[in-house]
Amino acid sequence: MKKKNGFTLIELLIVVVILGIMILLSTYILTNTINNSRKDSFIRTVDSYIAHARTQMYSTTYPMPFNPDTAVIVSLRSLDLDGQDSATAKSPYDELWDMDETYTAAYVVIHNYNTAANPQWTYYFIARDKGGNCIEMTEEGQATREKITVGCDIPIITADSKTLYIPNEDKEVQLTPNYIFLR
Repeated sequence: MKKKNGFTLIELLIVVVILGIMILLSTYILTNTINNSRKDSFIRTVDSYIAHARTQMYSTTYPMPFNPDTAVIVSLRSLDLDGQDSATAKSPYDELWDMDETYTAAYVVIHNYNTAANPQWTYYFIARDKGGNCIEMTEEGQATREKITVGCDIPIITADSKTLYIPNEDKEVQLTPNYIFLR
C-alpha cells in the first residue's frame, strides 16, 4: 500500500468552506460593531448639541420661550460649538448635516411645556445628514440606537415655517421668525 503525501480535494474544499464561513461571520460582527459605535457617537452628539443650545439659551444668545404655545428652533449651523465651524460639522457617519443658510433638517427644539409664569423647558433633537442617517424628534436623554435610522421623515424648518408638531406632547407649537435661528 502506498502512503499518501497530501490532502484530498474533499478535505481542501471543507477547509475552504470553513474559512469562508469564518470570514463572513467576522465581517458581519465587525460591521455591526462599527455601526453600533457610530450610533453611540450619534447619541453623544445629540446630548452635546442640546447642552450647547441650553448653555447658549441661558447666556441669552437665544430667547427663552415663555409662551407654552411657542418653541425656539436652533439650527446646528447657528450653535457655537467651542470654536468648531458648525456650518461644516459632520455627523458620526462622516456626512455633513442637512442644512444651509435657508433651511435646516438638523436642529434643537426648545419648548416650554408649562406656563409663562412658571416655565419649564423640554429640549428635543431632530437631525438628518446628507447621507440620510437621521433621528426623528427625540426628547433629551431619550436617544437610543434604535431611534437612529436611515431615511426618516423630518420636518424641514425655514424662516417661513409657522408650526411644528411635537409628538411627545401631542401638540403643535407656533413658530415665529424671531424664534428660528438658521445661521
